[in-house]
Amino acid sequence: MEGDFLAGPVSLGLKPDGVKVGFFPGSTIGNLSNREIGDFLGGVHWQLGPGAFLVLGADLRKSPEILEI
Repeated sequence: MEGDFLAGPVSLGLKPDGVKVGFFPGSTIGNLSNREIGDFLGGVHWQLGPGAFLVLGADLRKSPEILEI
């Protein structure tokens, strides 16, 4: 499966009265610019709302030769 997580929020079908937990296991965030990271996290905050939690996988920056096999 392939997608663009920077393209905007995806409907999660969450119940409005439940505790919301976002999950982004992709270590891709280590290869984004500071602005892209800020925009992504801002979008996650907007989508989940106050009081939500985020489980985030992160890794060090990798060269394109390693990422594009």
